[in-house]
Amino acid sequence: MATREKTPPPLSKKECYSILPNYAVSAMRTQRMENQNAYQIEINYLSQTCADLLKHYKEKPQAIITRLETAMHDAYTIEIKEIDNEIQLLFDRRKHASHNTWFGEKDIIDLTTRINDLKTSKIIPIKEIIQHVVYDSLSKASNEYDAVMPANFNLERYEYSLSSSEDMPDTPNDSSPKMI
Repeated sequence: MATREKTPPPLSKKECYSILPNYAVSAMRTQRMENQNAYQIEINYLSQTCADLLKHYKEKPQAIITRLETAMHDAYTIEIKEIDNEIQLLFDRRKHASHNTWFGEKDIIDLTTRINDLKTSKIIPIKEIIQHVVYDSLSKASNEYDAVMPANFNLERYEYSLSSSEDMPDTPNDSSPKMI
């Protein structure tokens, strides 16, 4: 006797939209940390949720994209402020460290290294990360979870657009989805 695999019922539309930002932000963070295994896990969760919204609730891809972009942009804004605050605290600690002792010199070197690491983490372009997460999640929703994109929607032409301060990578920007 053949056994049929039962697929669990999809989450409600409200549940999907409530977990979508968490998955998007987690995917963004793992992408920024260049942790590909964790990124793929988060993209799986995100794409399943996107597929449910597209297949079962007939949501427009643009509505999903807007939610993803907003969640990631808002989280990025908060993270940048936290990084700036941490850098300032580390600068203050470094300023007061004693450079006359071996431990003080080691502390200064460690603090300087951490400051440089934090500064480096700020220059990763958020535009590229958001585009990557959106593309990967919707592409996987379509290709692996059989979500059908509307005929007038071309994911290949999707581009996250930044406001006029686009050339300042460490400053969060207002955004809106844009199809080119």
